[in-house]
Amino acid sequence: MTNTFRTKRTMLHMAASLSVIAALTVSTALPSFAETERHTHFGREHNVMDSSVKVPQETVSQAMQAARDAFNRVLTPFARITPEAAKAAALKEVKGSQCQEITLHVMRQNLVYIALLTKPDARYMVIIDAGNGKILGMRQMHMKHHAQRF
Repeated sequence: MTNTFRTKRTMLHMAASLSVIAALTVSTALPSFAETERHTHFGREHNVMDSSVKVPQETVSQAMQAARDAFNRVLTPFARITPEAAKAAALKEVKGSQCQEITLHVMRQNLVYIALLTKPDARYMVIIDAGNGKILGMRQMHMKHHAQRF
């Protein structure tokens, strides 16, 4: 085989590969959101879409609370410590703080309490083992993004 023939064959293979890639790209492209407006929230841009059905925020909040209540009813029997004991463990970990919220969660099939604590200058999330009250993790939260949560 001559060098010229190899070069032509390689070029044909490359062209065929590029054609396949281009066809796949066009056929698997995501739908366009050109008809929707763009909105920036916490520095991230996203599309704003309007549905034909509007639900009042109070109704959404009630539905979310009902889901949390059902979640807690099902999982509370598995917890070996009370929310009060988890709260005490969290407050002991972050001295001088106040507990704003303590909730039961499942993280990778592990039952834990999450305590949201505040100090005048900081906010913390503390993860407590729902079986023995051991602190599994803690992190200081950014004040700006979590101000509405408390």
